[in-house]
Amino acid sequence: MILKLRQKCVRWPMEPYCEIHNATLDQLLRWWDGSDDLPSNFEEEGLDEVAFALTKHRPEGISRLSKSLDDPDLDRRDAAITFLAGTGTVDQRVIGAMHLAFHTGIPRLVNTVLHRCIAIGHFPFSRNDLQPFAVGPDERLAARAMVYLSHAEPDNSVAILGDALASRNPRMREYACDEIGDRQIGELKDAMGALIADPDPDVASAAASNLPFFE
Repeated sequence: MILKLRQKCVRWPMEPYCEIHNATLDQLLRWWDGSDDLPSNFEEEGLDEVAFALTKHRPEGISRLSKSLDDPDLDRRDAAITFLAGTGTVDQRVIGAMHLAFHTGIPRLVNTVLHRCIAIGHFPFSRNDLQPFAVGPDERLAARAMVYLSHAEPDNSVAILGDALASRNPRMREYACDEIGDRQIGELKDAMGALIADPDPDVASAAASNLPFFE
């Protein structure tokens, strides 16, 4: 969603997020700190977009985001981790904050940490660490834990993703389709293709959209 909105910003300069990306550092900091309310037309991703814009102001913006890595406000903490755990901005302080966030057990933070770990190729958490989330009630978090493990254990990735295709959790099946397509895992093409008839529309769509990667 964020990427799509940024692409819109290039084509349609009046899109609301362009106001964020073109804002001064001072204005970005006031939005980030909450001293100025985010305009209502920024929608729910507004704070994330502010965090992204702050990464473009170095070193001041990066420094301010770093101070929010353990922010009691969950929105700011989550956004700070998301946009600092990337190429060119991740460092030992960010890594430490990711570990602390994971061990809070807060589903939103755990999901973000696992997603960013995959993005930067950092795999410190074991199967035992992931187990509470893999079998928990949050379907998307369980699926994220599965994807993380498939990257953390590359020798087992085919087995992990193959099992996920047969999971009762539809998000497991959906995420597995995306991984199989993105990584072009030919051994699982047929099993994924069978999910075009899945009763969950998102799973069926994921299977259909990833099959062309093998043509």
